[in-house]
Amino acid sequence: MKTYKEFQITEAQTFYRGHPKGANPNAANKKGLTWVTPDKELAAEYGEVVSEMKFNPRSHKIVNIGEINKTGTVLDIVDAVKGTRNKKQQELYDAAVYHFGGGNARNAIPKFLHKIGSDKVIAYLKSMGITAIKATEDGIDTYAIIK
Repeated sequence: MKTYKEFQITEAQTFYRGHPKGANPNAANKKGLTWVTPDKELAAEYGEVVSEMKFNPRSHKIVNIGEINKTGTVLDIVDAVKGTRNKKQQELYDAAVYHFGGGNARNAIPKFLHKIGSDKVIAYLKSMGITAIKATEDGIDTYAIIK
């Protein structure tokens, strides 16, 4: 029999995703992200339908970008990834930073994940082995699963 700690580490938990009616809740958005939250009310803010999804954050390599409802630079996301970069990873990092004004362009943090050029940020995260992004919204943890 599994201990509580073993269960907590290996078992997927119930999360929620808000999405348009008729949309596949498991499908990623155009940028390859599937946002989920353990808070059903927060998920309802993002679509007319809320679906349950199983997700285990501990089975992913996660980068924590902190509070998402703020203004910042692309560096707030790409520099949250720890570790050394190989040549290809450095090129992807540089491309993402260059696209957003050399790291000087200030935007709402979600724009770096959802607008033109965000594919460069996501490509860099993927190259570093990141499979999910953790953000905090109104004190609630949310996760973007990278497809």
